[in-house]
Amino acid sequence: KPKDAVVAPVTGQPALIDPRTEDAVALMWLDLRQTYRFTPLAKRGTRDHARAAYTIEVLHLNDRDLLTRARQQAYVDYVNFVRRYQFDRDRRSSAAHLAGLVARIRDRQHPTVWREIAVAMVKKGVAFLKANGAEKAYAEINNTKGSFVDRDLYLVAYTLEGKCLAHGANPKQVGRELIELTDIDGKYFVKDRVAMVQSKPAGAWQEYKFTNPVSKKIEPKLMYCEKAGDLAVCGGVYK
Repeated sequence: KPKDAVVAPVTGQPALIDPRTEDAVALMWLDLRQTYRFTPLAKRGTRDHARAAYTIEVLHLNDRDLLTRARQQAYVDYVNFVRRYQFDRDRRSSAAHLAGLVARIRDRQHPTVWREIAVAMVKKGVAFLKANGAEKAYAEINNTKGSFVDRDLYLVAYTLEGKCLAHGANPKQVGRELIELTDIDGKYFVKDRVAMVQSKPAGAWQEYKFTNPVSKKIEPKLMYCEKAGDLAVCGGVYK
């Protein structure tokens, strides 16, 4: 509870599997043929079985349909990439082309996880803004090597009139009035964005097309935004 005294954790081996320090797949098996659910690998009655079962239960790894569907989609997506590589290899495509496909397979992010990371980054940005003030927040968002940039994920901040105050990928946008900016399909994505946060200040998603700073290509993008005072703070993922 918030007002309770802070106490040290009980010593001993943790019950929950920590993927930061342990190899979770050494303790749990993921069915990639039918259920897309996790199962403990160790024999029932052992500590490893108990820890795996406890982790699955506490983190709700098997009882959220969103997760099982996302695992299935991620697996199908991965298989399709591998098949594309095999097809191009058999057609004797260039070594550079094949190397590019391998890099894409290795770097491809799990879409559901990446969206959750975007939401977490926006919430972290809003909290940073409230705790440290606008000047420090804008400086940190604009810092391309700062805490609000992770590969092609970055934050932006606008006034509710569409003026860009911070941009983690393109500092040239800072200070510009972008309310009339459109994507290649003619969508007024900044205008839609600031209207969205006013109707749904706790957070909402927007879809449009934008240049990926890593691939340098125009790609479909999902942008998550929250209202922070008189600002819209957003971060998005490429599909």
